[in-house]
Amino acid sequence: MVTQFQGHEFEKEFYTYDKVMAESDLKKIYLIPDWNRNWILLNLQYKNPEPGIRQEVAKQLMLVQNEINARIGRNWPDSSMVLIA
Repeated sequence: MVTQFQGHEFEKEFYTYDKVMAESDLKKIYLIPDWNRNWILLNLQYKNPEPGIRQEVAKQLMLVQNEINARIGRNWPDSSMVLIA
């Protein structure tokens, strides 16, 4: 499918733009609402004293940290300064 657009002289000019737009749509439609939903649940359960829930919150926060670091590391030239604790 990619070669169909990269190899076509007219579409070749728009391939990079279309790719960026498709990635933005993915984030806007699927990832951001999912992150918001998870963030709300984490905020509601953050101070819950039950050990099982605290363990799940810690696991989810680690996933959030890894995702942010992966996104920043991919886009920023010096990701060694990024640390979320």
